Amino acid sequence: QVYVKPDRDTWQKRMSISVREKTAIALRAIEYIKNGSLLAMDSGTTTYEFAKHLNKHSDITVITNDINITEVILRNGSNQVFLLGGMVTTNGSTNGYLAKQALSSFSQIDMYVFSCDGVTIEDGFTTSSLENNELKRMLAEKALKRIALVDHTKFGKKALFKISGLEHIDVLITDSMAPQGMIDQMREKGILVDVIPVAEEGG
Repeated sequence: QVYVKPDRDTWQKRMSISVREKTAIALRAIEYIKNGSLLAMDSGTTTYEFAKHLNKHSDITVITNDINITEVILRNGSNQVFLLGGMVTTNGSTNGYLAKQALSSFSQIDMYVFSCDGVTIEDGFTTSSLENNELKRMLAEKALKRIALVDHTKFGKKALFKISGLEHIDVLITDSMAPQGMIDQMREKGILVDVIPVAEEGG
């Protein structure tokens, strides 16, 4: 098990990591969305990739704390976005008291689409950001359905703050390079794991 340190990489650098896997995961996640849904998305490069393809659907309302996600949704289609206010980080996400207050104004959310810094069988989904974690937990509590977008590089890693246990999500979407042993263990616990075929580099 590997502990994840707080992320100091720039948004641009993170966007260049596991691009094929994130794209494949995002495209599969789009298939779970229904027109007219109220979605919540937190900050992250995989959720950003998901947002890029959201224009395949119409009449979607999105709640997010990410400026980059807001911009790409508005640029690519006619879906509505609510950007949660608050302190803005260098990577373009908002958090803190104001963001949580804004979120508390919303009623129930149809679906929460999120990513994480690490996932293990014992601790579920974790993040290295305390500020973002509080918002992630609030979004998860308001959602009727929760979908985790997790590429293979996050498996077996654990960050400091817990977002959710495995048992509290509805679907985990990952790529085929994720460790089969962990996928089997998750499925034995009743977790729906949707594995997307992705060829290894050079393969």
